[in-house]
Amino acid sequence: MFKRMLLVLVALAPTLARAEIEAGTIELGGSSRLALQTGSVKASGTPTSDQTELALDAGGLYYVTPMIGIGAELLVDRVTDKTGGVSSTFTQTGIGPKIGIDVPLSHATSFFGEAMVGWASRDLDGAKSSGAIFGLTGGLKFFPASALSLDVGLRLQHTEASPSGSGATVSFTSFGLVLGLSGYVNAR
Repeated sequence: MFKRMLLVLVALAPTLARAEIEAGTIELGGSSRLALQTGSVKASGTPTSDQTELALDAGGLYYVTPMIGIGAELLVDRVTDKTGGVSSTFTQTGIGPKIGIDVPLSHATSFFGEAMVGWASRDLDGAKSSGAIFGLTGGLKFFPASALSLDVGLRLQHTEASPSGSGATVSFTSFGLVLGLSGYVNAR
């Protein structure tokens, strides 16, 4: 049994080749995120709420240097809110520019970090709010092939939104696990 496992590892070793990202490489990726979120509405007598967030993100980076890329991100979050014993579900969408770094650690792994800032919109049973969103993501990329990476990381996200026709500000911060897949165009 040990010999078979060793043979499989030796056979797969050539497939663990890190993409050699150079200036001009394009990274296209998508990820899912499960996060716990807490927030508040800045208005008198409003309680703090606890939320669970399930999100899908898609984005792209154009590498201007071998380690720094600029691009954009689109996100769609499905959030379950529990405030004062009442549960509700709403959707949040966001879009904005982002900057990313990719630091090689070995031939098959690298550290990545991304920061995005943009616009967000929330819809809860027709009650809409919009405002700013900010996100920081960091983690590891594993390269099973030179133009493909499996991404694992953590994301901190903050949203400040104002409901339509109200003077209140809704503020939410989430922290969660990110699992993603990225493909690379023009990677060697």
